[in-house]
Amino acid sequence: MSTAQIREAGQQRLARIETEAEGINTWKAYLTDYQPRAKHADDACVWLTCTLALEAVNAGNFGIGCILVDGSDRVVVQGHNEVFNPYFRSDRHAEMVVMDDFEDAHPELGKLDGYALYTSLEPCPMCLVRLSSSGVKKYCLPLAMLPGAWHIN
Repeated sequence: MSTAQIREAGQQRLARIETEAEGINTWKAYLTDYQPRAKHADDACVWLTCTLALEAVNAGNFGIGCILVDGSDRVVVQGHNEVFNPYFRSDRHAEMVVMDDFEDAHPELGKLDGYALYTSLEPCPMCLVRLSSSGVKKYCLPLAMLPGAWHIN
């Protein structure tokens, strides 16, 4: 997907968020106005995870969004945290939602060589182990990599 297509997908999600909650509306306005920076190749994908995170908060979940991108730069799965809504499931972290959806749709794939996973927050140990064992080759989140921080490459 191009940056414009990613932006359109995120804008459509943002348009569906209707709330009177001031904090959510503040973030919605920020994300609506945000322009991905061309000098950061992953900026549009990370922005999309943030729109998904806001969607999660609006639904009563933790604010974490996630996408999986294939080797042709197509967003193949989008998801967000679903721990509390639609019903309590302690395993429905955003990364788990995306990986479950993808693996259920593609049981023939053994490893995710060439795929990239973008998430709005550093994963918990459970999600990290799942991502490591999946073979995802690239992992991005909206944080500066600090000395000693882990990364999958």
